[in-house]
Amino acid sequence: SYINPYEKLTQHINPWSNSAFDGLLENEYRTAAHKEAEMRLDDFVDALMDDLLVVTREETESSACDTLLQLSLLQVSDTTSDTVTQLDFTGNGVLQTLTLVSSFEMEQQSGFIVSTSGIFLPTATNTIYSSQERLVIAAQGWHENANRQWREETWLISYLLDGASSRAMALGSVPGSTLNQFSIDHTQKNEKDYLRVATTTSARWGLGSSGRWQEVEDSASQVIVLELPADDAESRLMTKVGQVTDLGRTERIYSVRFIGDRGFVVTFRQVDPFFTLDLSNVTDPKLVGELKIPGFSNQLQPISDDIILGVGQDASNDGAVRGLQVSLFDVSDFSNPKRIQHHVIAEGWSSSAAQYEHKAIRYLEENEILILPVEVYSSWDSEDNFDGFYVYNVSATDGIHPRFTIEHANANSIRNGCWSSSYLDARSVVYSDVITTFKGHSVLSHDLQSAENVARLDLDKDVKDCHWGGYFVN
Repeated sequence: SYINPYEKLTQHINPWSNSAFDGLLENEYRTAAHKEAEMRLDDFVDALMDDLLVVTREETESSACDTLLQLSLLQVSDTTSDTVTQLDFTGNGVLQTLTLVSSFEMEQQSGFIVSTSGIFLPTATNTIYSSQERLVIAAQGWHENANRQWREETWLISYLLDGASSRAMALGSVPGSTLNQFSIDHTQKNEKDYLRVATTTSARWGLGSSGRWQEVEDSASQVIVLELPADDAESRLMTKVGQVTDLGRTERIYSVRFIGDRGFVVTFRQVDPFFTLDLSNVTDPKLVGELKIPGFSNQLQPISDDIILGVGQDASNDGAVRGLQVSLFDVSDFSNPKRIQHHVIAEGWSSSAAQYEHKAIRYLEENEILILPVEVYSSWDSEDNFDGFYVYNVSATDGIHPRFTIEHANANSIRNGCWSSSYLDARSVVYSDVITTFKGHSVLSHDLQSAENVARLDLDKDVKDCHWGGYFVN
C-alpha cells in the first residue's frame, strides 16, 4: 500500500519546494527542516491514521495500533513493557510505503479470520523470503553515515510464523543489496535461529585525489550470518555473528543458493567466479572454493547431492554475452568445484525466463530431463526467432543434449501474427508422461517420450484487434 505524505509533510520540508530554505547551508537547512517537521507532525499523523484505518480495515484507532508494526523510526515496541528496539535509517521514504502481511487458516470450517501485521519500510524495493517458521522482508535503500556518505543498506524484518498468525519479532540490517529470495536463508543451530544473507555493495563514485570524478571504491559482495533474538529476549535486534567478505571484488552477485551447511555464490563482470562456502560454523563461515569460467549462471539448482545445475549466459573472456547456456557443476570436492558439462544455444540472441524466475524451470530427477523455456530473438526479420521450450537429456556423465523442442511461436508467426496484449509466463507441468507448457499466447501438450503434440490451445485464435507491441508483450 502507498501512503502519500506530500500534502501534509514532505512538500513543507523539501528544500526545492519551500522557499524558506533558499540560500541555507546544509546544516542550516537540516535544523530548519527539523523545526518545520515538528510543527506539522500532529496534522500529518492525523492524516496518516485516517489512511491506515482504510488500508488495514480496522474499525478504531486503538485496534490499528495493535496490529500495525510502528516503524516511523524503524522500531519494534513490546506491548507488554516499555522496551523499544530501534534501527537507524536515513530519509523520509519510510513514510511512503506500508507493507501488510496477512495470515489466515486455509481450512477454516466457518468464517474467515485474517491476521494482519503492517510495517512501514524505507523503500518500495523489497525481497520476500519464507521458511516454514520465519518470513523475512528485506527492504533495500540507502543510509547516510556519520561522514555524510550514502551507502547501500538492506533492512531486515523477521516475522515468526505460528499457524494462522504472523508476528514481527526481529530487526536487522546488512550492507549492500540482495538479489532475490535465494539471497536469504533461515537455519537453526543448537536451538538458535540464524539468517544467512548474501548482498552486493555497489561501487562508489566520487572525487579522486586528482579532483576528477571517478570510481573511488570497488563493488564487492559478502555473506553475513545474523543471529535472531530469542522469543523472550529484551532486545529485538539481530546480531551479526559471522561473515565472508570480498567475494568477487569489482563484480556483482548473479545467483545464490544455500543448501544445508553449504553456500554457492556466482558473481560476474567479465568472468564467472563460482564460489563455494562452508557455513557449518555460524561464527566462522569460510570461502573454501572458487572456479573462474567465462559467462555466468543466473539460476542455480541442485539436482543431486553433489551436482548443481546452472542456467545463464555464455560469454567471451572480455564479458560479451554469446547466448543461453546450461551448465553442470560438480561440488563433490567442495574446495575444488568443476564445471563438468556445458551446452550453449548460440543462434541469435537467446535467453530464458528461468534465468530470473525459478518457477519457470523444471527438472525431472528420475528421468534426468530438463524442461527449459527459451526465447531466441535476433531481429524483426530473423528466421532464427523462436519462443517455446527446449527439452534436454541431462547427465553428469553423458552430457547435456537436446531431446526435442516445443514451438509456441516461430519466426513467421512472431513477425506476422495478430496478438493480444496478454502474454503467459513460462511454466510447465508433467503428468503421466505428458508435458504441458504455458508460454506466450498458447498452451501445448506433448508426449514426453515420442515428442508428439497431443493438444494445443491458441489463446489468441480469434483476436482481431492486434496489439501494437507485437508478440513479446508481458
